[in-house]
Amino acid sequence: MLLTEYNIAWAVYLLGFLVVYRFWAVIVWWLPLRILRQFLKGLFAVVLLTPVASERAAEWLVPAWLNFFYAVVLEQPDVMGRTLFVYALAAIVMVLVLALDSGWARYRRRKS
Repeated sequence: MLLTEYNIAWAVYLLGFLVVYRFWAVIVWWLPLRILRQFLKGLFAVVLLTPVASERAAEWLVPAWLNFFYAVVLEQPDVMGRTLFVYALAAIVMVLVLALDSGWARYRRRKS
C-alpha cells in the first residue's frame, strides 16, 4: 500500500518542490522586508502544493494548478471554480500562518 505509483509520484513531486523551493528562497533573499520574503515563499508553496480531489480517479489528490489548467483546456467552469475556491482557502491559511509568524518574530525581538 505504501509503494504505489500514486505515492511514489507524490514523493517525487514533493522532492522536486523542495529543490525548486530552495532556489526560490535564494532568489527572494535579496528583498529588504522579511514579511515580503515570507509572503512570496508562502505564495509559491500555495500555488504548487495545494491539492484538490481528482475528477477522474476516486480518492486521488492532484496538484490544484494542474487540475485548473486541465479544466481551462477542457472548458469546465465548475471544476475551475472549485479549484479557485480551494486556492482561496489555502491562501487564507497562508495569510494566517504569515500573521502568526510575523507576530512571533516581533515577540522574540522584543523579548531579547
